[in-house]
Amino acid sequence: HKEQFSANNGSCVDMFARKIPGKQVKQDVTPAKDFTAEWNKCTESDDPSKYTYCISKAVKAHGLRLSPEGDDCVPMRANGGTGAAIRGIQKMHRGYNWVMTGTKRNKNTLSGSAKTGAAHIIGEAKDGCKIIVFEGYATAATVYEATGIVSACAFGAGNLIKVAEELSAQGYDVIVSPDDDKAGHKARDEAQAKGIRVIMPSFEKVGREEKDSDWNDLARLKGGDGHQEVGRQIREGLELPLPVVAKEPK
Repeated sequence: HKEQFSANNGSCVDMFARKIPGKQVKQDVTPAKDFTAEWNKCTESDDPSKYTYCISKAVKAHGLRLSPEGDDCVPMRANGGTGAAIRGIQKMHRGYNWVMTGTKRNKNTLSGSAKTGAAHIIGEAKDGCKIIVFEGYATAATVYEATGIVSACAFGAGNLIKVAEELSAQGYDVIVSPDDDKAGHKARDEAQAKGIRVIMPSFEKVGREEKDSDWNDLARLKGGDGHQEVGRQIREGLELPLPVVAKEPK
């Protein structure tokens, strides 16, 4: 299968497009929009209290910016999160109490965003390192803070496989971690069918409601031991050594 680079618009044109008898197939060579200009209108802040979405989820703002309206913003970077091009921006509206409502109606992407294969990476993605791909930002941030393992936010269950494939093609050791719900189970089955490793949170012995489905939910439900439980499950699930805890002298 060959592709030809078009110097006019910087896109790749499939030289062997499928032809339908009696019909002329029109090539779609429209390049994806770059949201760098919109991203540059957003600003970083050294004041953690400005990131109200992150506060509601008890995570830090890893590479986020604030919109002119004060909303937490996450960039959708091309090539599974490793590219320089920004294909969209996800906004979490300021002052919205996520934990209490359990709804995502005030979480949206800017019009024209192209999230397919795009992601936001938390941590330093060194060549060949392990990367876990999650559906949402708070979930990725929770696991990164609990384990130090590079994490990626794919902006939804339907994009997990695309991001995983983008990163795998670049030589990374990729694992996907869908939410424990209907959409997540579909993504899990698709990943396993493609031979992609999967890890999901276990809520055994933890009281959960229907909306509780990801690692951030698990950490919240476990309270003060939340990060330790998340770290334990991730490391055991990936067969990684558990951290050594120093014993208090007698």
